[in-house]
Amino acid sequence: MPDQSARKGRPNTMNLDGAALLTLLDQLDSSEGSGHKAREHVRRKFRHQSVLLKLWQSGGAEVSLWVACRNISRGGMSVLHSAYVHPGSRVAIAVPHPKERFIKATGVVVRCTHRTGKLHEIGVKFYEPIDLKQLLEVDEFRDFFSLEAVDPEQLQGTMLHVEESELDQKIVKHYLRESSVRIRSAPTIEDVKPMLEDTIDVVVTNADLSDGSATDLLQTLRQGGCQAPIIAVLSDTSSLARERLQGSGIDAFLAKPLDQAMVLRALGEFLIVRRSSGVMTSTLSEDDPAYGMVHSFVSDLHRFAKRLSSAVEKQDAETARSICMQVAGSAPSLGFDALAKLATSAAEAVAQSMSVSESLVPLRSLISACERAQAI
Repeated sequence: MPDQSARKGRPNTMNLDGAALLTLLDQLDSSEGSGHKAREHVRRKFRHQSVLLKLWQSGGAEVSLWVACRNISRGGMSVLHSAYVHPGSRVAIAVPHPKERFIKATGVVVRCTHRTGKLHEIGVKFYEPIDLKQLLEVDEFRDFFSLEAVDPEQLQGTMLHVEESELDQKIVKHYLRESSVRIRSAPTIEDVKPMLEDTIDVVVTNADLSDGSATDLLQTLRQGGCQAPIIAVLSDTSSLARERLQGSGIDAFLAKPLDQAMVLRALGEFLIVRRSSGVMTSTLSEDDPAYGMVHSFVSDLHRFAKRLSSAVEKQDAETARSICMQVAGSAPSLGFDALAKLATSAAEAVAQSMSVSESLVPLRSLISACERAQAI
């Protein structure tokens, strides 16, 4: 999509680069502040001096513009341009990607604000949300939740709260009193085991329990077939504690003392954002003879996702094709017909080109589907 010749020696329509662009972006950030209650998604800094934006004007004419990017969120991005653009205009953007050069995002202009001189800031809303973890370096110990604020009435599902302190249990229940979240409490890992046959949508746990750690709980949950995301609450946020939990597989961390807004945003990430991304579940009924193997297969799918991601990174087409064929062969008999179709399409794409880079779209779709697979 990007054509370097289209710039004609100019980094963007404002002809700003380097220190001049950074100074301007700093000024815009400092004048606006860090958040806005009316926004749905949190904006993250995403500073790029040359981003290709294709714009369809009201008459249907298409124009390609190199613009500077200011920030991005799961639902849209903000770019700088030298002229006014009418809200409602359709756009396609080549969003810079750290490994794949760019990903294509389509959307619509929802605002165009005059800043100074010729400078206009264009707000674009994506038609389909994007995964910021593909684009930005994520520190799992910092706030990386997508939603700016969460109305507790939006939250629903079952939360397992593993916490020995009765006071902390009461605090979390108080924070969620206006929600439809069903809370199941357990003081220890041992007390969790009888609950694993029930549906659990998210787990909140103290990082340190009397009979183990959050990573021990994670292992118990996965062995019991529970694939629910885990949020660990930390009393110790030292570098040593962070190092101990780094790469543990825990999905998010919260530091004590907890506050209601952060708890709601953390739960919103998994009960609203990720749930809306679509979960792959088995269509088998509980009386089907193969139903007992579904939990094990879901664990296999999560491992397949990691192996396939590794094959993509290494550009190993043969391994990628082999994994796709394994998923395609097993998924239908366990009630994952949609997943089987994705795997078949990915395997065929790789077989035709024997190139990972030319098969990235179906491969990444399959990886995402395997990661989202759940037994129930």
